[in-house]
Amino acid sequence: MALALISFFSITSVVAQDGSFVSGHLKNYEVAKTDSAKAYHLYWVAFHMSHDNAEEGIKWGRRGLEFALKCNNRKLAGDNHNSIGYCFDTSGNADSAMVHYNQSIEALEAGGYHCETASVYANIGTTKKRRNDLKGALESFLKSREIQSGCNDIGYHGSTLYSIGTCYNAMDNFEKALEYFKFSLTIEQEKKNLSKECIVRNGMANAYKGQGEYERAETEFRKALECYMVTGNTYSSGYAYEGLAELMAAQQKLDSAIFYCTKAREIFIELKVNFDIVYETTLLAGYLKSQNKFAEAEKLLLEALPLSAAEKLDYDRQTILSELADITRKKGDFKKAYEYLFESTTLRDSLKIDEQKSELAQLAGKYETEKRDKQIALQEAENQKQKQQKYFFLGGAVLFLLLALVLINRYVHKQRTTKELAAKNILIEKEKDRAERSEAVKQQFLANMSHEIRTPMNAITGLSRLLLDRKHDTQTSEYLHAIQHSSENLLVILNDILDISKMDAGKMKLENIAFDLRDELKNIEQIFSARTKTKGIDFRIAVDEAIPPFITGDPSRLTQVLNTW
Repeated sequence: MALALISFFSITSVVAQDGSFVSGHLKNYEVAKTDSAKAYHLYWVAFHMSHDNAEEGIKWGRRGLEFALKCNNRKLAGDNHNSIGYCFDTSGNADSAMVHYNQSIEALEAGGYHCETASVYANIGTTKKRRNDLKGALESFLKSREIQSGCNDIGYHGSTLYSIGTCYNAMDNFEKALEYFKFSLTIEQEKKNLSKECIVRNGMANAYKGQGEYERAETEFRKALECYMVTGNTYSSGYAYEGLAELMAAQQKLDSAIFYCTKAREIFIELKVNFDIVYETTLLAGYLKSQNKFAEAEKLLLEALPLSAAEKLDYDRQTILSELADITRKKGDFKKAYEYLFESTTLRDSLKIDEQKSELAQLAGKYETEKRDKQIALQEAENQKQKQQKYFFLGGAVLFLLLALVLINRYVHKQRTTKELAAKNILIEKEKDRAERSEAVKQQFLANMSHEIRTPMNAITGLSRLLLDRKHDTQTSEYLHAIQHSSENLLVILNDILDISKMDAGKMKLENIAFDLRDELKNIEQIFSARTKTKGIDFRIAVDEAIPPFITGDPSRLTQVLNTW
């Protein structure tokens, strides 16, 4: 259920996103006199644009980040990274979101703002939950709560408790979810925070629905909806309508379910929240299919299919393909049904959905299986015991004769092997001495090489940093950046080349981190263009626009390979 899976607000601040605040912060930005004031207002602009216009919010957040770095304000740098990350998340780019969240935590920790990282961990939890990583989401929310517990009240403890509750809702642990929701509701009511009280009631309604308490669930959904109307929270009201739709469907009131689901879908389409549009469309198509309205259901699913692929919503896409396979089969188009089913099954296998679902069943049956195996083993042991008693006396006599022969043969063999072993020990000692001398020479060589190579490399890195602190023309600055970047990459490579023991043990590992591919290629282009210009050759690197801003891998190894190639 989407209501259980999605935290309906960012926990970036004690204030929920509201597009009406954007114009005010932009005006304040235009008249701001200092870089820190500009960075502050642009952080809020990006934050409040995260749902209505995420792409534009990313642009403003990056501009705010430039001002924060310019005045060396790590707090504002962390805040702007956090807002940029949330904008990436709402626009469906989870990888880029995680890059900025991690940079936000790094900046805040470096500036001594440990308590402020709680909001970033909460947003990380929201990102993971949207991608069905419930375990990762719960860990992030609990980390956020742990940080808040050691700090003064920073305003959103109730929000974090709510988010933890949504994780338990998604795990169908409704009793545990209600504990957190009720705790959160008490906090928000004491603070008279009506906007967040609405959201908590929405979560409680989902928990009651999961427990089959439909009347209490409907009451809470309608309270939440009224609350959203009062606070003007159109986005979250879409989730209240969605909750009512699922509640009506659970009671076989499909006409009402279609009505509420349509209302929710219209809201998300108006707000251009793609991942919600995909889910709502799939839900509505399912209700229509239940009424045998196959043509309408198929039309909606075909609209949602490319959007689910664009947003990388693989779980939703698998569901859509499965539903299309069922609809086309019922319409008699078996060829198309097979194509959809094949694609759905392939995607399902890659997501390991069946494996995850079967894990609990395997654990549940483990006790009975072990019990049955023990009974079989006991029966086999009893049968074996009877056979052993039957042949015990006969076998004992034969064994005595064999033992005598073995002892005689062993004595002769021992005399022969003692002489051979003495000769081998002498040879082994000689080989050991030679290996130790060789190892000592190798270690001394590595020590000398490490010192001789690292010393000039550190000098290059240090001097390039000192030069970068001075003013240069654009071309010189780019060359200096390339020198510094290449020397740092070379040091990483030298660390692994010189560590022979790690290579011998087969423990050479590649990094798997997010990095900007275009920055790496730019440095390579600067290095090679400087060489080729002397020969009258124009060297350039072009990057396809379809390649995302950030990819994951080992940037140092990639640079090493490209430089060699």
